[in-house]
Formats: sequence, C-alpha cells, structure tokens
Amino acid sequence: MLPKLLKEQRWSRFLLVAGGLLVAVAMTVGASRTAIPASGRLSSGLDRLGRFDFFERGQSLPRGSRSDDPSGPPTPGTGPAPTADGQPEGPFPQLAEVLDFERMVEKRPGRVPVEVHGLYLTGYIAGQTEKVNLLLKALDGTSFNAFVIDVKNDSGRISYRSDVPLTKAAGAGTDWIQEPGAYLAHLRDEGIYTIARIVVFKDPALARVRPDLAVQSQDGGPWRDRTGATWLDPYRREVWDYAVALAQEAARKGFREIQFDYVRFPSDGETGKTIYSDAEGSRAETIGRFLKYAYEHLQPYDVYLSADIFGLVGTVTDDMGIGQRLEDILGTVDYISPMVYPSHYSARNYGLEDPESRPYETVLAGLRDYQRRMELAPSLTKIRPWLQDFSLRVHYGEAEVEGQIKAARELGVNEFILWNPGNVYNTAVFREVSRPSQPSAESPVSGEVR
Repeated sequence: MLPKLLKEQRWSRFLLVAGGLLVAVAMTVGASRTAIPASGRLSSGLDRLGRFDFFERGQSLPRGSRSDDPSGPPTPGTGPAPTADGQPEGPFPQLAEVLDFERMVEKRPGRVPVEVHGLYLTGYIAGQTEKVNLLLKALDGTSFNAFVIDVKNDSGRISYRSDVPLTKAAGAGTDWIQEPGAYLAHLRDEGIYTIARIVVFKDPALARVRPDLAVQSQDGGPWRDRTGATWLDPYRREVWDYAVALAQEAARKGFREIQFDYVRFPSDGETGKTIYSDAEGSRAETIGRFLKYAYEHLQPYDVYLSADIFGLVGTVTDDMGIGQRLEDILGTVDYISPMVYPSHYSARNYGLEDPESRPYETVLAGLRDYQRRMELAPSLTKIRPWLQDFSLRVHYGEAEVEGQIKAARELGVNEFILWNPGNVYNTAVFREVSRPSQPSAESPVSGEVR
C-alpha cells in the first residue's frame, strides 16, 4: 500500500541526505580539495465560470435550463551570505547546498505512475478540511485515489499565498489552503495522488495589473471575452514563465503532477478583434512549444505534466482556432486529458441526435477517435479523460457517469477524472471499479516524453 511505500521512501531519503551531509563534512575537514563540486554533482543528479465557459467546463445549472522573477529549481540559499568572490562564508560553505538538497528530496515524491481515478476540487473546497475528510470517508474502500486541486483558477486566483513575484503584484494569493505543504503530505499519507490544476492563459487577475501581458483589442486596451474576462498573450515568454514558476512552486510543495488548463487561445467573443504580440509560428505550434518549454523546466522536479484539451481535438484535424491540435501536443506532456463531456457536443456529432442524452455512446466515439489519431502519431503521451458528473439540460446521475466510465474501459482507457464545478459527485461510481494496485518504488518509469 502507498502509506507503507512512502514510509520506506522517507527512510531511504533520510539515509541519502545523512550520507550527503557526512560526505560534505568529511571533505571539508579532512581534504584539501573543496567539497563544492561534489555537492554540486549531488544536487544536479536530482471563481468563477462565465456564461460561455460551459463549452470548456461544465457549469451546474438548474434542471431544465441551459445557457448557451520566476522561481526555478531549488538553489543554494540556506547558508551565510556570499563573499565578494561569490563563495559562502563559514566553515562549511557546501552545507548550504546539501541542506537545500535535503529540502528538495523531502518534497519531491518522484515520478511513480498511478492509475488515476480522481475528482476535481476547487481551492476553496480543498481548504475545507471537514468537507474533504467527509468526502474521503465516503470514498474509503473504493477505487478513488486522486484529487485534481486548483492552484490557479480561471479568475487568476491562487489557492494559497504564493511566493512567485507576479502573484503578489496581482494580489492573486488567498488563504484557502493555509499550509499547502502539510496539507499535501496528509493526502499523500492517505494514499491520495495530488494533481495541481493551473489555468494558464485565462487570467483576469494578472491582466489587470499587467495589461501589457494581455491579449489586446483593436478597439484599444486588453481584449475581453463574452464574460468580460481578459486573457494573457500566449506568444509572450513572460506569460510562459509565470505559469512555469507556479508549476515549479506547486511541485516543491508536494504536488505529484502539474495539469495545465485553458492552455489555448480564446474562443468566446469577438476573436476577430484580438491583437497578439509579434511572434513566429502558428497558434498550434505556439501551444506545443509552450508545453515542451514547461516540460523541460519541470524535469528537475520529477513531476508528471498533463494538459486539458477540448473533447473535439481528437476528431477535428485543424486547431479550431484555439491552438489545440493533437499532433502538436502529443510528445510534449505525459498525459492529455480531453474533456469529453457529452453535454458539450452538438446534435449529430458522431451520428448521435442528442449526444448529451447518450453518455456511453458519446464517450466511446470521442475516445475512439483519439486512439486512432494517437496510433498514427506514436508518442509516450497517455490519455486520461475528464468525464461529466454535472447536469445541464440532461440530469446526470450515477447511471450516466457509470456509462462514461464503462465506455472508456471498453477501449482500454482505465484512468479518468470526474468534473463538477460545485464538487458534488456521484461517489458510488467508484465502487464499480476495482482498486488499482500501487506500484512499487522499483517500477521502471521513463524520464522523458517523446
């Protein structure tokens, strides 16, 4: 079981760190050569949903109604201030680096694959300990094993007090999760795999204080979608670095996977009036480059990377004007999470008169298209869909959610995440799926995406 495995991992980490400290002290006291190169090798070895957002995310509505300086990898900084030649003062200058390595090891669980059967939590709900414990109690003994938790939502708010400078400038931090490190450690001890959801390009909070980073309008000033929300310019490298810095911080706090959402160009509103900064490449190439850039900058943290994409990405051959083209995304992330919500498909998609009322058939057809395309463009990227557990025009209860899970499993897709913006779920569906076994620490894991 995972708690036992983590205990063993902690013991090995303790021995590793203790050994590193002993080596560093021995080299300092007993050797004429500096120990800094050795310690260097040691460390380097290592809310709102708008009216039109239902197209990307399901919004629970009444039944019968319908609305159409970024932080990098851990670095030395625990020891005394450096001298003029750049070397730390004190009798054991290399200990600063070793101690920093200790903190890094403690907070990096490593890339251990988990067959995810998960749920989404807003940052606010995640911070409500009693509600989360009740949910865990209801799910005890089932196949449930993962939470996707908002780190940055689509209003640009951060679920805790971030140290990333731009979050402070934007006033984006909250106290929803007051001690994220301890919180994530508790979930890890409970055997829960934690995924940090970071909304990337939709960000009214940062655009308000940094309008120069926003998508611009031909009418002047930042462009706004139909909900009045502003978006960040996907061509701007500073925007990329902001998302990456938040992801790196989330990894340091203990999240085991980073999931980018709204990793696209805007679609709702007068998009013909948008103005973007000068840049080379198509929209699809830009999204692909961003994901590759993020993956490379997250490698030192041993976390997985996933991206949420529209359900139709697996069926259409263009990028739908939003920059999401399947072949440009495959190989840039570990997982793609298509939002194959039946309520989001138009009449006669996949030959179905009303996809929303046919959850099993819709998910089966949508995921089958993904598999066909992915067979033609082989990569190590795996598929883990978002499934619908909310109601729009058609009420979705246990049977409708189970139908989607059944469709995925028939195609060999055994991982899934349920979405409900109000975090109210049909938890009984998890009883129908056998609990996946946790892998051992020795399980082979690929360190690269191709």
